[in-house]
Amino acid sequence: MGARNAACFLQGLRPRRNTDRAYRAFAVYMTQYQLLPYQRTAEVLNELAGLGISPGTLQRAVLVAATCLEAPVNAIRRALVAAPVAYADETGRRVPFNNNQAERNLRMPKLKQKISGCFRSDTGGDAFAIIRSCLSTRRKQSDDLFNSLVLTFQGQPPIPQLEY
Repeated sequence: MGARNAACFLQGLRPRRNTDRAYRAFAVYMTQYQLLPYQRTAEVLNELAGLGISPGTLQRAVLVAATCLEAPVNAIRRALVAAPVAYADETGRRVPFNNNQAERNLRMPKLKQKISGCFRSDTGGDAFAIIRSCLSTRRKQSDDLFNSLVLTFQGQPPIPQLEY
């Protein structure tokens, strides 16, 4: 008997067309990777595509993406724990910042918080961490971030290569 597969869509959020997935992927990319606030992202979608999408709808897309990306992020976490070297900044504050990859990754939540004013809930902060972690890993592997998000909204979130 074959395996049963289920998409990562939440109740009531089914795309009518493939373009819906692309718009949601674009919104998640802009708000979570480019750090554009929800209101400005909604304005961009209205100006460029004539879509009257509310910031709340964009926030819902972010939550759907975060839910779908939990499995890849958990795989990343397990690979980091199993790796002999985690490539993290373990120097603490004893030495000057040197702009290494670990420091750059740690800056993103603070930058997002400065741009948006705050994370309005723990759920929003968690969603940002999940999505940003996955997209950052995909970027390091030279993957197409937008296509990765489209696949995520198709219920097929890509799992990054996890070698150490």
